[in-house]
Amino acid sequence: MNKSFFPDQKLLSNIDFLHNAPLILIIPTLPKEVSYNENIARLDISYVAALKEIFSVYYRERYTREHSQLLLVNMFHEPLRNAMEHGNKFAPNTTTIVGMWLGQKGVLFAFRDCGDYFSRKDVKAIYESRTRVESTRIDDPGGYGCIHLYEVAEDIIVATEENTLYATYLLKDSAG
Repeated sequence: MNKSFFPDQKLLSNIDFLHNAPLILIIPTLPKEVSYNENIARLDISYVAALKEIFSVYYRERYTREHSQLLLVNMFHEPLRNAMEHGNKFAPNTTTIVGMWLGQKGVLFAFRDCGDYFSRKDVKAIYESRTRVESTRIDDPGGYGCIHLYEVAEDIIVATEENTLYATYLLKDSAG
């Protein structure tokens, strides 16, 4: 899977990105048998704790508990979980590549799975219009995780040619 990302320059300028390259995370897909709560716990222990530290160091006093909730649950966990579930179909030995650009005004995330989820034109239309994604789960209505992303993302772009979802989050004291 290609580990390079090519975000729209507008997205990078919106967050006031000043560095040369994103932070790249390669995250193994969790097994389907892992319950949703256990899934969250595993992600929290491994990745979310590290991201909290990165954000608190980089953004210092500007990084609040509210930013933590919005960034780590709405902007990181939900799209990551969707990539594992819908793109990778919880297949063993698959990964999701996450790119993260830290800017003076906010964060740009990129999510790419091993499947074709973000290369589909229907997915692009759904995400960019901020429409609820219909769940593929039989025993759960689901499909509401993306709503959390929509509530806090400043920009959402699906680059179908890259099979990548891009979403920006602006720190409140920097927006507008």
